[in-house]
Amino acid sequence: MNRTINRQIILSVVPKGKLSVHDFKMREAPIPIPNEGELLLNVRLVSLDAANRAWMHRETYRAAVEAGNVMDAYGIAEVVDSKATGFAPGDLVFTTTGWQDYIAVPASNVTKVERVDPLTHLLSAYGADSDDLARVYRFDLAQDSEMISPTIPI
Repeated sequence: MNRTINRQIILSVVPKGKLSVHDFKMREAPIPIPNEGELLLNVRLVSLDAANRAWMHRETYRAAVEAGNVMDAYGIAEVVDSKATGFAPGDLVFTTTGWQDYIAVPASNVTKVERVDPLTHLLSAYGADSDDLARVYRFDLAQDSEMISPTIPI
């Protein structure tokens, strides 16, 4: 693995009113090391859903995202390292990834998915979109900017 930094988008404050780039910050952290039974995932796509906004303010069907934590999201990720049976580098999975480059998760928390073209079909087919409100992006973060710059995935 050539990368050593895990870029993460942090919810810096609980938003009041319209969302702004000032509600989020980019943080660099070490790439996590998976424990036994876990997978190290490279996040390929995240689903930006209307539910993300609700998570910033309160507990819903899941815990609220608190200021100072990685903004949560569902996503499609590629296995980079596996310490769990049944998964190998290159496998694609659907799970809660957050807005970050890498995450280590228990293998029991992921669903293996088949590679399709385009990968964005995997999010809607597995229910992460809600009534076509979601826009799917891969985050390309400018190195010297706090601005989130979503682009259509490769």
